[in-house]
Amino acid sequence: VEGQYIAPSRGLKLIGIPDLEKFEDQESAVEDLVQKMIDCALLDGKFIAPEPYLGPVGLQLLIDQAIKEYLRAQTLPASPPEEHLELLRRLIEQAKLQLAEAQPPAPPPALPGAPAAVAPPAALPPVPQDPNAAPIA
Repeated sequence: VEGQYIAPSRGLKLIGIPDLEKFEDQESAVEDLVQKMIDCALLDGKFIAPEPYLGPVGLQLLIDQAIKEYLRAQTLPASPPEEHLELLRRLIEQAKLQLAEAQPPAPPPALPGAPAAVAPPAALPPVPQDPNAAPIA
């Protein structure tokens, strides 16, 4: 965990301190659901659609992990049935679609010859008021 080889949520699960079990379960819920979705498709031939509640980070994790599992399955001596691989491909595509829908729309392209868009200036802290100053009319 400290060297960032293992995600903190996964590290908590590996430590296995009983008092932290509920916290560990909550922290690793996204990873656990992602793995369940992948295993159900690949091993059991059952499809669990991606949850919008996974959010962009969870959807990206699902895409990354499912692609790795899909590629790994291709190297096994006894590859899973084609129907199971198809379910995993469908899972990946649906997660990609949901991720694209979750992204904010891109700004329209600038017109040729138009000045480049400039980010608005950061808000400045309020200027302290002199209590003895005359009011501004």
